[in-house]
Amino acid sequence: MTGTFLKIDNLPNVDFHSCEEQANDITVTRRLQGVSAPGVSYEALRKLRDNKIKGTNTFGTSDYGYFKDYSIQAGVDNGKGGRYDIITIETIDLVLDLKNGYYSNFTATNRTNAEPLEAKRQREDGSSDEDYKTWWNYETRGEEGISYSEADTTAIKAVDDGIMPSTQADKGLYFAKTNQARKKGEKIYLASKENKRGRQSFLFPHLTVQENIYARSESTVKVTLDAIGYLKYPENHAGTPYDSTKVDNSNWLIIDAKYRKVFGWYEATVSYRYSPEPWDEDLYPEV
Repeated sequence: MTGTFLKIDNLPNVDFHSCEEQANDITVTRRLQGVSAPGVSYEALRKLRDNKIKGTNTFGTSDYGYFKDYSIQAGVDNGKGGRYDIITIETIDLVLDLKNGYYSNFTATNRTNAEPLEAKRQREDGSSDEDYKTWWNYETRGEEGISYSEADTTAIKAVDDGIMPSTQADKGLYFAKTNQARKKGEKIYLASKENKRGRQSFLFPHLTVQENIYARSESTVKVTLDAIGYLKYPENHAGTPYDSTKVDNSNWLIIDAKYRKVFGWYEATVSYRYSPEPWDEDLYPEV
């Protein structure tokens, strides 16, 4: 399009003749270009920061979003013995439908951390092996000559808390780590589980979900900072949970939150840590 068709309220001395628009799911960016007499717009351009850009075009009054950047080509020869400045400004704005005053979506990471073998529990879907048992990484020891039977083995293999059953403890049997020196005159009555021998930890996935929040109001995003240390499953602006099969508050702990101003709106991030075992509600209350 050629010729003046747009006047910006903040820059009345610039005749804008082009407007290009690029958008994604979150924002729209506009690039406006025009001309003015040399030097007449420099001070006005410097004052645009944080302003909302409004103007009148051939279709009426329009909102072009918030000022993002500008550039000037000063003193360009117009080919007719005169000179002018070429003014380019960029604006940006949200293109989101804000429900309840905000919009949010999710990103997630799932990393493995080393956990003590004693914390091993069967996966919720039953795809992993049995829950932790003490004999996985502890030997059963005692003085030589103890009367030991298959019933003792069965009882010891069922232990998951490291405490020797009273019947076997009365015989003088006890649990010892595989790297613990054996006392003189002792023997191993039940060795640690062969495929766990020497293993003291395992890699466990830790799912962290980040909710990305966009709002016009600072107070809307500021309240997210107050949720640190509380239990709450992640759901977006429309009330849709991150995972409809994981909506028990006791399994989700809010571990991080922050916000910032971005042009004419605010963005916040809230991080939720998922645990297959419920968090201790004596320590972490629900929101």
